[in-house]
Amino acid sequence: MVTMDDPSNFEAAKDDPMGYLKRLGRHFIIDEVQRVPELFLSIKKIIDDDRKGTRIILTGSADVMTLPKVADSLAGRIEINHLWPLSQDELLGKRSRFLETLTSKDARFMNERCDPAKMAAKLQTGGYPEALARRSDERRIKWFASYLTAILQKDISELSRIHFSIHQGQEVDLVLVSRSRKLYGIEVKTNASVKSSDFNGLRKLAELAGDQFEKGIVLYMGEEFLGGFGRGDLFAVPMSNLWKA
Repeated sequence: MVTMDDPSNFEAAKDDPMGYLKRLGRHFIIDEVQRVPELFLSIKKIIDDDRKGTRIILTGSADVMTLPKVADSLAGRIEINHLWPLSQDELLGKRSRFLETLTSKDARFMNERCDPAKMAAKLQTGGYPEALARRSDERRIKWFASYLTAILQKDISELSRIHFSIHQGQEVDLVLVSRSRKLYGIEVKTNASVKSSDFNGLRKLAELAGDQFEKGIVLYMGEEFLGGFGRGDLFAVPMSNLWKA
């Protein structure tokens, strides 16, 4: 693997993109590739010359497809994988059944005690490896502050939201769409109990979505899995079910 953060690699790739790539061989990884856009036309040529025999991995801290001329060069020649922070499944070493239970017509969530202190610790720690490596809360807070500063100072060309809201103030925190186009609404509450008004946004979403609406849940800090709330497809679910194996 080579990185374009290295000054020598940066200069060599910028001065002679094709020559630089040829010296890397048939299979290689380039990190922070967005720093040298001159590489992409040469990468296109290498791929077109040997589509089956060449394997290239490009990584970076920016979406290369937003760079000028890059989208045209690599369209149809690449697969894009977004690298997310570590999930609780990965950190705990077990696979959660939350989404399977949510989308199942028969499975149901479990009554489960939620420990507020443990939940707060999970939220505060997050899943970024760099933050997890810092053992003290103080060092993690400094890392997150520095990370946010760096992100906010970069040019953001597009903001996408999966937040459903309407002008009357009703909203749903998260809306999931299955491959069959069914909608699953999720509200998150920090209270240990739920009330009917907590489902107002989900009811409005169900009204607007019609037959597409499959299920709505309110995640809360209580212990009991509850149904009802004016519809047969609305449920209150203990927050700890998020990581239930």
